[in-house]
Amino acid sequence: PARQRRLSNVEYERTVQEWLDVDVALADRLPPDVRQNGFSRNSEEPVVSAFATRIASLASEVATLAVARSSPRWKCTNDARTCATELVEREAPRALRRPLEASERARLVDLYVSAEEVEPGSGARWLVTALLQSPSFLYVSERGAPTTLPGRRRLDSFEIASVLSYTIRGGPPDDALLDAARRGALTRGSARQEQARRLLAQSSTRHHFRRFVLEWLEVDQLERTAKVPDVATHYEDLKPRMLAETSAFVDEVMVNRGASIASLLDGGFSSVDPKLARFYDFDAWGPRVDSRRAGRVGLLQQASFLAAHAHPDSSSPVKRGDFVLRRLLCINLPRPQELDIEVSIPTPDHSLTTRERFSAHQANTSCRTCHDSIDALGFTFESFDAAGKKRNLENGRAIDTKSHFE
Repeated sequence: PARQRRLSNVEYERTVQEWLDVDVALADRLPPDVRQNGFSRNSEEPVVSAFATRIASLASEVATLAVARSSPRWKCTNDARTCATELVEREAPRALRRPLEASERARLVDLYVSAEEVEPGSGARWLVTALLQSPSFLYVSERGAPTTLPGRRRLDSFEIASVLSYTIRGGPPDDALLDAARRGALTRGSARQEQARRLLAQSSTRHHFRRFVLEWLEVDQLERTAKVPDVATHYEDLKPRMLAETSAFVDEVMVNRGASIASLLDGGFSSVDPKLARFYDFDAWGPRVDSRRAGRVGLLQQASFLAAHAHPDSSSPVKRGDFVLRRLLCINLPRPQELDIEVSIPTPDHSLTTRERFSAHQANTSCRTCHDSIDALGFTFESFDAAGKKRNLENGRAIDTKSHFE
C-alpha cells in the first residue's frame, strides 16, 4: 500500500552516520520502536511528542559534533546567502535522499542566513539540526503517483532508491544508487536487480541481515531474560556470548554461505569462545567449530534461541513449538485468550519430565486441538534445557524427543 514509513531507530542512526560521516550511537537513546509482528519496521509508527522532543535534542547534539569535526566541509568564505545556497544545494539532497523542491531550498537558505545574523558561524549547525528533524529525513516515502491501473501507484526513481537501500542494507541510498535514480535508470527491472546485487555484496549489509535474523528468531531481547541458578549458574555472563555466537554465525552465512535459509538452519558450525565452548561441552573453540557431533547444526540448536524460548526454570515445548509454527511454517494458531481459554502451566514435579507434565494438554479437548501441533514440534527440542544446555536426562528420567509427525 502507498505509505510513508518512519525510519526505525537503527535506520535513523545509520542514516545520520552515513550522511555526516560521524560515529555516533543514537538508536538506544531514542524511545523504543513499536514493533509490527516482532520486527522493528515502524510501518505504523508516527512521530509522537516524546520521539520529537528526543530527536530535537539529539539533532542539536549531533549537528554540533559533525560541524566541529568536519569543519572544512561546512566552512565558506563567501557572504552568508551564497554560502547557504552552496551548502544547501550540496548537503540537503544527500540528507533527504532526493532533489529539493524550490520552497524547501528557500526555507533552508533563509534559516542559514538568519542563524548567521544572530550568531555568526552557527549557520551550518542550524542547517544540519533542521535537516536531521525534517519529515523527509525521518520518513521513507513509498507513496508514488497514480497510474492508469485502478488502485495502483508507481514509485518515482528516488523512492525506488530508498526502498531498495533500506530494505536490503538498512541504510540510506549511496551515491551510486542516487546517481542511478537521477538518470532514471531504476525504472528498469534489470537496473534494479543490478543495484540490489551490488548492495547485497557490500560488507555493511551483513549488519542489517543480522538484525533481521535476530528479530526473526526473537532473540534480540535475550539480555532481558533470566534463569534460576539451578538452570545456569553463570547465565548473566553467558547471555552476551550466546548473542555473539549467533551474530557471528549469521555474518558467516550472509557473507560466505549464500545467505540461505538452508545454511541458517543447517550450517553445521558454531562460532564460540572458550566459556561458551565449555557450556556446550565442545572440545574446541573458535570462529568455525564443527558443531554437528554435539547435536547442534544451526540456529535452532544455538543457546540464544533455546534460552529465549524457555521459562526461567524449565524448558518450554509450547514456546519452542509455537515459534516453529509461526516463524518457520507461517501457521498462526489462535491465542488462548482469543478462545477464552485460561492458561495453566503444569505444576513442576521432580518425578516427571517436562514432556510427561505437558501430557495434560491431551486430556483437555479445548487444549488438544492446538497443542497436538504445538507440543509435537516443541518436544523435539527437549534434549536442551531452559538455558540451551544439552541433556539426556531430566529429573533422572530419559528425555523423549520423538514427534508424532514422524
